[in-house]
Amino acid sequence: MEKSVAPDNNNLAHSYNHIGGVYMNIREYSKALSSHEKALKFYEKNLPPNHPDLTTCYNNIGSVFYSMGQYSKARSSYEKALEILETANPSNHNDLATCYNNIGAMYYHTGNYSEALLFYEKALKMIEKFLPPNHNNLAHSYNNIGGVYMNMREYSKALLFHEKALNIYENTLPANHPDLATCYNNIGSMCYSMGEYSKALSFCEKALEIREKTLPPNHPSSASPVVPQNTNKNNTYLLAASWTIAVTVAALVFMPKFRELNCTSAYEGGMKAVIWTDVLQALVMLVGLLSAIIQGLIVLGGFGPTFSIASKGGRIQFDNISIDPRVRHTVWSLLIGSTFNGLSIYGFNQTQIQRYMCVRTTRGAAQALFINAVGSAFIILSSCLIGIIIYAYYADCDPYTAKFISAIDQIFPYFVMEVFSNIPGLPGVFLACIFSGSLSTISSGLNSLAAVIIEDVYKGLMRGQLSDERQGFISKIFSIILGAVVMLLTYVVSHLEPILNAATSLFGALQGPIMGVFFLGFFFPRANHRGCLVGFVSGVALPLWMLVGSQITKNQRKSERLPLFTTNCALPINETITFSSPVRSDPLLDLYSVSYLWYSPIAVSTVLLVGLIVSYLTRPLKPHAVDPKLIIPIDDVFCCYLPKSVRHWLRCGVDHENYLNERVCTEFIE
Repeated sequence: MEKSVAPDNNNLAHSYNHIGGVYMNIREYSKALSSHEKALKFYEKNLPPNHPDLTTCYNNIGSVFYSMGQYSKARSSYEKALEILETANPSNHNDLATCYNNIGAMYYHTGNYSEALLFYEKALKMIEKFLPPNHNNLAHSYNNIGGVYMNMREYSKALLFHEKALNIYENTLPANHPDLATCYNNIGSMCYSMGEYSKALSFCEKALEIREKTLPPNHPSSASPVVPQNTNKNNTYLLAASWTIAVTVAALVFMPKFRELNCTSAYEGGMKAVIWTDVLQALVMLVGLLSAIIQGLIVLGGFGPTFSIASKGGRIQFDNISIDPRVRHTVWSLLIGSTFNGLSIYGFNQTQIQRYMCVRTTRGAAQALFINAVGSAFIILSSCLIGIIIYAYYADCDPYTAKFISAIDQIFPYFVMEVFSNIPGLPGVFLACIFSGSLSTISSGLNSLAAVIIEDVYKGLMRGQLSDERQGFISKIFSIILGAVVMLLTYVVSHLEPILNAATSLFGALQGPIMGVFFLGFFFPRANHRGCLVGFVSGVALPLWMLVGSQITKNQRKSERLPLFTTNCALPINETITFSSPVRSDPLLDLYSVSYLWYSPIAVSTVLLVGLIVSYLTRPLKPHAVDPKLIIPIDDVFCCYLPKSVRHWLRCGVDHENYLNERVCTEFIE
């Protein structure tokens, strides 16, 4: 057809549009976009600028971009469609109402509910004027306005509009239509928020009944209605009573035994408590992880279907070898960045060093480290598998996009509460898993920080010998103070991006410079204290600047997230478009877009570069003044196969040979 049809024949453009629609339905979005863009080129060449076919094409392209998660491009296309409608066809009220509705949806999803209400009401006025009073589009509009009022917590107004929508649906739709289920759920949610629990339960049961008839048994929407299932106040009293019993048993039965073992807390038992609580918490974490994996695979039908869904969605990638540091996850960023982060944890972190010092021999510490590596690898691989399982489970109904959850970090608890909802006790095991991981990390950190403050600060200020009893008391005081500081910092963390990214970014920005100082001292014997200080400050400043800049400009940066879908979700109807407001581009956007995994390597490199330059400009140390025990000779570690003369030059004048000979003789005598 392409060869036989003239270039100015719009039938070819129509064919491209139809093909694009087919690709859109089967989720091959790149092919759909290519087809719609080909149609657009024909239309722009052969049609006047205000032709309605142009509007259709812009809308199609916008829908594809929206499905691909490229919201700024989707916005541009929809705005072009709206501009044509407003200038060329002001009487086409149905299309204008749709455009107003989509703009209202944009404001709704970005949390600007007052503007969303304004545009939804514009759409409603047109629909009420030109459509019959029982038209489904009118019900859709009522639902949208009700959703806005719900988020504005004006529940009585929200209930009024949802009841108007329900009245239309019940008169025009079959009894098992999904839109009826959505409306029942909306009304149930309003009643629940207003404290009318029995009424809320009635509507939610109606919604669930429809979903069980029309959706697969393992579909997320039929697993849990929007309104919590425990809507009866008596359940709250039972929950409070059971909690009281559990606390009483723990206090009278378990706590005395833990007290005898000195493992109640870092405050009570010090490092011994930290180690034993870490062991117990690790066991709880493993139980929680394995439970989630096993139940998720059972629901999805095994490894085959799970990995098939994830692969089709582009979630399994092993071949991204891009060297662009702005790409979030590549082979190189994961290999190099994660290596630096791991070395920071196990090589230079105070909490780990304290654990090593608790082992009797260096060999024993090394063995413990290798055993830990196996356990850590298992937990990391299990976490990756859980991520694949969660994606496969929600492939057609993403809770975050559908606004069932307000933050990405909530997806795992949401998943567990769904798949374990019919298994008593297991959701509690999962919650214990989360708290165990948190408490393990916090207890170790508090104990280490308290020890560092006492050794490096308190003893220097309070000259004189401290008794063990007094030192233990002061350590407990510092643990309490530091714990309070950690609690206050949770407010700051709540405003950062997803917690894993924020934690890794902060860790790389703060721990990387410490590792850089150790590298500077271990491998470069001529580095002096001035170089270390200036290098450390520079190594902290640069990645922290990048981190703060990335948080400020996160709405300007191109989103690399793969598309998520809500095809089979029971959503408020006709809320379709999400895109951000135009923002002024920052000239340092490329710097702020660097992947968080590169923060630690950047910090280490900055410390080494600045530290060496400053050291050589401010009287570097003399080789004979350096104790060989404090230096790791680069030649013996990385260049052992080079000629002896070259290795001697790499030692920077430090007499390692005599030191090694003396060490061998000493070990032989012993």
